[in-house]
Amino acid sequence: MIALLAPLSTFVSVEYISPDYFENAISMSVKNQMKTQIEAEEYFSTGNYMLQNLIAAPVMGIITTLVVAIFLRSKS
Repeated sequence: MIALLAPLSTFVSVEYISPDYFENAISMSVKNQMKTQIEAEEYFSTGNYMLQNLIAAPVMGIITTLVVAIFLRSKS
C-alpha cells in the first residue's frame, strides 16, 4: 500500500509543496560540478523520483520486516 502511495506523495511534494526543488537541485549539482547539465536534468525529474520511490518503498519495507523479525523471533 505504501509503495503505491509513495509516487503520489513525491508528485505532490515536488509539484505543489516545493515546485522549485528540481530547478535548485539541477543548478546546485552543475555549479558544484557533480553532474553535467544533461545528467542533472535527467536525474532530477519528477518521473525519475517517482520511479525511485516506487522501487525504494517495497525494498525498505522488506528490510524493515527482516530487522523486526530478527529482534522479535522467539528463542524456542
